[in-house]
Amino acid sequence: MESLSFPILNPLLASGSSLYRKQSSRMTSSMSSSVSFATGRTSLSTVRRSRVGVVKMQAVDEDIDLKQMRDMAAAKKRWDGLLREGKVKLLTPREAGYAIQLSNKPLLDVRPSSERNKAWVKGSDWVPIFDNEDNLDAGTLSKKVTSFAMGGWWSGTPILSFNKLFLSKVEEKFPKETELIVACQKGLRSLAACELLINAGYQNIFWVQGGLESAEDEDLVTEGSQPLKLAGIGGFSEFLGWTDQQRAQAAKEGWGYRLVFTARLFGVILAADALFLGAQQLGHYIQELRVFSLLDPFESVIMEMERVHEFPHTHMDRRPRKRARLGWDVLPTAPKAQVGMFCGQEIGNLSSFGAPSEISSSSLSVKTVARNDSPPWREDDKDGHYMFELGDDLTPRYKIYSKMGEGTFGQVLECWDRERKEMVAVKIVRGVKKYREAAMIEIEMLQQLGKHDKGGNRCVQIRNWFDYRNHICIVFEKLGSSLYDFLRKNNYRSFPIDLVREIGWQLLECVAFMHDLRMIHTDLKPENILLVSSDYVKIPEYKGSRLQRDVSYKRVPKSSAIKVIDFGSTTYERQEQSYIVSTRHYRAPEVILGLGWSYPCDVWSIGCIIVELCTGEALFQTHENLEHLAMMERVLGPLPQQMLKKVDRHAEKYVRRGRLDWPDGATSRDSLKAVLKLPRLQNLIMQHVDHSAGDLINMVQGLLRFDPAERLTAREALRHPFFARRR
Repeated sequence: MESLSFPILNPLLASGSSLYRKQSSRMTSSMSSSVSFATGRTSLSTVRRSRVGVVKMQAVDEDIDLKQMRDMAAAKKRWDGLLREGKVKLLTPREAGYAIQLSNKPLLDVRPSSERNKAWVKGSDWVPIFDNEDNLDAGTLSKKVTSFAMGGWWSGTPILSFNKLFLSKVEEKFPKETELIVACQKGLRSLAACELLINAGYQNIFWVQGGLESAEDEDLVTEGSQPLKLAGIGGFSEFLGWTDQQRAQAAKEGWGYRLVFTARLFGVILAADALFLGAQQLGHYIQELRVFSLLDPFESVIMEMERVHEFPHTHMDRRPRKRARLGWDVLPTAPKAQVGMFCGQEIGNLSSFGAPSEISSSSLSVKTVARNDSPPWREDDKDGHYMFELGDDLTPRYKIYSKMGEGTFGQVLECWDRERKEMVAVKIVRGVKKYREAAMIEIEMLQQLGKHDKGGNRCVQIRNWFDYRNHICIVFEKLGSSLYDFLRKNNYRSFPIDLVREIGWQLLECVAFMHDLRMIHTDLKPENILLVSSDYVKIPEYKGSRLQRDVSYKRVPKSSAIKVIDFGSTTYERQEQSYIVSTRHYRAPEVILGLGWSYPCDVWSIGCIIVELCTGEALFQTHENLEHLAMMERVLGPLPQQMLKKVDRHAEKYVRRGRLDWPDGATSRDSLKAVLKLPRLQNLIMQHVDHSAGDLINMVQGLLRFDPAERLTAREALRHPFFARRR
């Protein structure tokens, strides 16, 4: 069914069956009459039961959302009934294997030929319910070309059509009293086949939960050129080994399996470069590797002169040179938590909450009831993100109004709280185990902070939390945009020094409060600092002489009030620690050198953030450890000898003869240039700050001391003269 845009199967509640679990499957392929890409709309094929129970495909030009909701509700009701009433019995792939071997029950494979030809269960009978569309008429060819152009080349998704002879062929092979096991690749097409067979008079039908793709190697005896798990993939993604199934297979097969696809990828890159770029890209790179030599002193002087000439002397002359923030720069992994699971279709009316350990799943599963007006069940996307429509209910209490943001953890939605009559922000965590565990840790930290935060110490306030359709949902007070988003929308123009002072004070206050509770945030960055209000004013910014009135305007927040968010990586001081913490740009030197970390790593991050607010750009824009350390030395001076002598085995390669291995260890000329272009800290700040520069430089130097033992604490920084003007 995943190829027919059929509704997603609901987690059906089969009483008395421990085997009954949520069935998740992906809609990957499309019917021959299902997609019209030329118009940007979709004509969805519907499944109807006629008087004799035959499935018919009918093109409908209704609105896709209404049609899909109707299809989903109809299929859910039918399949729910079949399984709950026992008309269709559920088997896991392993149980199906036992049944085939011990009781000689036949296995009916209803997959299309494109999947069957790759792998099949030994001795199984094949009658496809939907098969590849092989007609060569103009309409079919047009659909195939369109499907190929719109992504079929990548996924290998075939055009399928309903097999009108399915029922008659099954009846030829099997009498009505046969105990028949029905299976497809992912599990949904076989449910449609089960429905057809039940309506045709078959009484002993067994359905393989999760399809053949969920079977392990030892569950079933198979034949064919591919493992069963890989039979449902195709296209260029299969050739490169970039499908989830192949990644899982690679974990079993080892490096030999991975090297095959790595070689293919390298071959594709070389071919593309040779055919379309005339070997301009890789050819130049390979040649540069041959003749690579370090920059000589004269070239370094020339570059430094260019930097002085190019460095902006007014705010308006400066173009943002911000490097992209890469996903792999955020490396902290949360320790395991005891996750309190809620059962049922959805959870509602949770107006209060306790610690995660205080809530039992058994008590909630009894009280939970499904709402008739709840949104239809939608399949999560490939990364486990919750799929929704604006206007959906998120439990009976919350109504979705808009999407506020998205990140590695999941999504943040703006919702109306019907109980408190106010707008709130709901963080919906991805339905993936490690993110669910991190969310439960964040909830515990937020509750501890809320318990002690009597004076409003700038930590976001949690209002509620619940588990909804396998997604941990955390309800927060609604705040404004993050500092990073504000800078980005303002073309990375700096904040006024007085605003930097107010934000820096609040940030240090928050971190000092956390450190008093023996908590370390470990992931402070502008993305995790939110303005309480998104309101702003525009102030003039002059370019050149004011007499020429060449003026533009930049945004400045109306209010300096902030709150810190994202406590998913927060840890206690004596808790088992990750090797790497903090996002790359704000990572302290002791973390990179493997010297261990504690409260000072938060203080280092604050120093980097304050400089970024003053300049509009991240201080250390890099994605490599050695280059990062070299940038630190360029801006702040040489790293202490005692730190370099204590580096762990992972960081030994960055040190040579008691000094940082730079520039000898540079990987490219671009890396050398990126470091050489950086000014000293005092020069950088003075070019952006008109007054209070001396106090600001002195404080930031204290926050960015290399040795964690000599670095200012958050409490000490709050007493710095830089903040005297705000008192």
